[in-house]
Amino acid sequence: MRWPMRLMLFGLCAMIGVGVLMLRSASDPRDVRNGASKARREQVSRRRAQEERALPIGELTEEARIAMRAARPAVCSHMQHGCLEGEVAVAVRSSKTHADVCVGGQAVFNATTSGRGLNVAVINERTGRVTAAQTFDTYGLADAGFDTFVQNTHSGRVVAVAAADDASFNLGVAGRKAAMHLGSVQVDSLNFRATWAFIGGGELTYEEALSQGHEYEFGEPVAVAACVPLKAALGGASDAQLQAGAAYTREQFCSEHDGYGEFCHDDFVHEPLVPLPLTAGAATDRSAATGLPVAIMAGNRPFYLQRCLSTLFQNPGLDPRLVTVFIDGVYEEPVRLAKLFGVHTVQHAKTRSTSQMAPTFKNADMIALHYKISLTKLMEELHPDAQAAIVVEEDLEVSPDFLSYFSQLMPLVQRDPTLLCVSAWNDNAYTYSSHDPALVYRTEFFPGLGWMLTRALYNEIMPKWPQCCGGWSWDLWLRGPENTRGRECLIPDVPRTFHIGQSGLNVNTYFFRTYFQQHALNTRPDVTLSDLDRLGPAEYDAHLHALVARATPLDHARSGGGKTPCDAGYVPTTVDRSVFVIFYEQKDADDTSSVLKIASCFKLWDLGIRGLHKTVLRFFHRSNHILAVGSKSEFAQHMPPNIEPLNLADRDLKIPLRE
Repeated sequence: MRWPMRLMLFGLCAMIGVGVLMLRSASDPRDVRNGASKARREQVSRRRAQEERALPIGELTEEARIAMRAARPAVCSHMQHGCLEGEVAVAVRSSKTHADVCVGGQAVFNATTSGRGLNVAVINERTGRVTAAQTFDTYGLADAGFDTFVQNTHSGRVVAVAAADDASFNLGVAGRKAAMHLGSVQVDSLNFRATWAFIGGGELTYEEALSQGHEYEFGEPVAVAACVPLKAALGGASDAQLQAGAAYTREQFCSEHDGYGEFCHDDFVHEPLVPLPLTAGAATDRSAATGLPVAIMAGNRPFYLQRCLSTLFQNPGLDPRLVTVFIDGVYEEPVRLAKLFGVHTVQHAKTRSTSQMAPTFKNADMIALHYKISLTKLMEELHPDAQAAIVVEEDLEVSPDFLSYFSQLMPLVQRDPTLLCVSAWNDNAYTYSSHDPALVYRTEFFPGLGWMLTRALYNEIMPKWPQCCGGWSWDLWLRGPENTRGRECLIPDVPRTFHIGQSGLNVNTYFFRTYFQQHALNTRPDVTLSDLDRLGPAEYDAHLHALVARATPLDHARSGGGKTPCDAGYVPTTVDRSVFVIFYEQKDADDTSSVLKIASCFKLWDLGIRGLHKTVLRFFHRSNHILAVGSKSEFAQHMPPNIEPLNLADRDLKIPLRE
């Protein structure tokens, strides 16, 4: 460790250590509340030994444990020494810049991992293990989810909370009530920029410290610590038993981990985790993809992984033996979760970037490297004979016909050289802009988010996959013309994946609510895709020509009196299931300035235009099919002579707010 880092850790250690010593002093009222005399503590210790109370157990390989011990911050390691056998040390510190939460001498949150708002760690009251750790931005978000998280936490758990920056602005009544439910008596005094450290929950007498903010000044740093007595263990599979292949049940998993909601509800915890069977006599064109390997690209976000796997298992005929979860880093919880579902896991050392660029670009480097390692393992070692694979991310839920969708389109992408991929995602498909789950489009844009990688494409792109450390996002790289080479992807009108992630490289909770929350997801289990014979390049264009030719033009008035696509009633409300067309102005064939405004007016994806085919953007509005056609497109030949294309590039439009 470099000396500046050592000095920083020792300084932080000293600050928290002072708080610990103050809290452990004889004059501390907590000692009076708990009656923690030396004799009493010795008596409790002996009783616990007689009851064979369990200590925290490790779930990682010995190699991983050694690596974690070597990386353990000094700021936490000293805190366990003051506690007796059968207790776990919990220490919490809150300051204006970050939060520290240490459990059993290990950092759960620190200057690097904590975030603005409430940093919450949940601790198993029997083993002392951390069962959940999450940050809630209760400053920036009106519904950060803290109250729901507390509701989904097992009764009896110990909960440690540390505020960082400001945690009060959007905490709300529900959030404060949730904190009171855990035992807080000071949370109602949490004002703007106050610092707050809390240990409570279960039957534990709370430890709490709060320093109020004054106008725009932050409160003073505060710290609390406690030696939490562990309760008698309930039993279950040991590490050795698990490694030997002993059954590990959903009930055991749920007793050891928190935050899984319905998945761990008492009504469902005994249900087996098995895929739905194929319907007897199912057509081959609906089940072909059940024989393809499925790669789930993951990190340490097990809540998302559980939802991904649960929805994947709703696909009839899924073979769990063909599903592999590729984990970037060595993490216990996602591995245990995957074991429940009976799917394969592959972990590799956490990817690193040596780039001196901004963190966003460094993270892009690491994700690209994770994909390269994982896809190479998948296609070269695990499934060397597979002609295609399906790639999803852990923060995607999939539709009940996810595999059927790929099964029906797989023959097309394998025989059509003008196709790059099949994707289950459509950037413009919101609940109000998509309509027909049987309809499939061609697009020049690679969407990702649940896609089929053919063997031919893998062989083509893997040798030139972006190397570290140039800050490349792998999907942006794949969208480059040198890789697409004029090829297109097939996408559904109604998506077969739903993006649930609210934290990641390119997303946060606000972005999720603005651009992802209202996306559509097909819920029908058995959809027969229509017009597959029209998805070849010539056939698709011929079909589009016919659609545009018979479509009714919408208002194209250039100024005064006419409506724009942003105006209410632009699409007639008295008609249903009609086809309308908007012709928009282009300076050249690559000009998307006007169609981007159209996308904004209809609240489609407007952070750069996506989903075009030869300038044509297709979507639905109140069950009416809308086609936006560029003036430089071959399809503009159907524009009536009395119509001039809409030029919205320089128009000051009243863009509707996204809810």
